[in-house]
Amino acid sequence: MTTPTPSPSWHGADPNLPDFRDRLHERYHHLRDVAPVNLTPGGYWRLSRHADVETLLKRTKVGVRTTDGKLTSTDESKLPRLFMLEEDPPNHTRLRRLVARYFTPKAMRALHERVIAITNSLLDGMGSQEVDLISALALPLPVAVICEIMGVAAEDRHRFGEWSGDMTYLLMGDNASADQQRRANAGVMHMSGYIMRAIEQRRRSPSDDLISVLVGAERDGEQLSHAELLWQCLGLVLAGFETTTGLIGNGVRQLLLHREQVERLRADPSLIDTAVEECLRYDPPVVATGRVLHEPAEFGGYRLPTNSKVIALLAAANRDPAVFEDPDRFDIGRDPNPHLGFGGGPHLCLGAHLARLEARVAIASLFERRPNLVLRSERTSWTNSLFRIPSSLVVGT
Repeated sequence: MTTPTPSPSWHGADPNLPDFRDRLHERYHHLRDVAPVNLTPGGYWRLSRHADVETLLKRTKVGVRTTDGKLTSTDESKLPRLFMLEEDPPNHTRLRRLVARYFTPKAMRALHERVIAITNSLLDGMGSQEVDLISALALPLPVAVICEIMGVAAEDRHRFGEWSGDMTYLLMGDNASADQQRRANAGVMHMSGYIMRAIEQRRRSPSDDLISVLVGAERDGEQLSHAELLWQCLGLVLAGFETTTGLIGNGVRQLLLHREQVERLRADPSLIDTAVEECLRYDPPVVATGRVLHEPAEFGGYRLPTNSKVIALLAAANRDPAVFEDPDRFDIGRDPNPHLGFGGGPHLCLGAHLARLEARVAIASLFERRPNLVLRSERTSWTNSLFRIPSSLVVGT
């Protein structure tokens, strides 16, 4: 028996609307109420309830490619995509295993002191006047950390930031605009040239950075091909700081919009862990993630066939009143907090431990040293990145 197919509609939540990012949560609330399982005019499905999103990511046979191995909305004839986030098992499993040891909780503890030192150096440079926290802290901190991990020279980090921002549009495939595709291709060209030179240098003189680890990576008799090596380096840089910039930027903004929560954190610094989790729930930098069904699945009474493209709306699921009490309340002590800010399943964010570490140090240190910060404007502009990242966050005292 087949179920009827709904008429395609955005239900007011068209991501191409000019004010979509400003009204994101309002629009997702409406979508979750009127069409929690939604077929879009673009031909893909969207899930906005926490239970459905969690089922898709954790308990349904899915991948990021179709069952015949193709990426949806992406022509790989010009540029084959080999980064682990765009691969399914067994390739995904093999590639992720080779680099996972660099992103364990133990490895992050070893990085802790460096993150503190970089953060303090950035805060020292702020002075006491008006400052843009994105350019002064939220961006340079994760850029510096991932570049240290990768062994990128300090003088090259600004270029890495620009290239990586442009490269995020690769994740949109053919759905990106002509300008976005142009920028993505230029970012790949510049980043690839730089990394290929770094790879050759590590072959001659290896060190203990991640590029050297990948150059020498071999496990169970498997070694990365040159193309795979290049793509893992590209992808790790791409994934290594853009979303963390958004986490820190969105988190600080929400704290400043909810001043009582800043005072609560200052009175009890041990709340920093739950505070970061609430930032991830309340205003995450990654608002959605896509999967392809590798078996038929039913959501909301609709039976979706194999190879259906399904978008999990993480930001909508994170404010589902069926799971979160008073979901539109920003509460840094919220516990439990089963948010889906890092996705789930085999593609659970590899850098989750690192992102949490950087956000905890950045937010705690900022308000310890600058407790009287206020936003100069509650209006927010957003970067051109695919992710939800403020382009500026001007504060003063």
